[in-house]
Amino acid sequence: MKRAKVFVEGMVQGVGYRYNVKHIAMKYRVKGFVKNLDDDRI
Repeated sequence: MKRAKVFVEGMVQGVGYRYNVKHIAMKYRVKGFVKNLDDDRI
């Protein structure tokens, strides 16, 4: 099993980023979670 911790910066909040990541992850059977952070990163 591989593990990764990824932070994304930029225009990622309020534009459907988490929604799109979820659907791409489901397509490739990737498990995990995405959440908004207090410093505007995801």
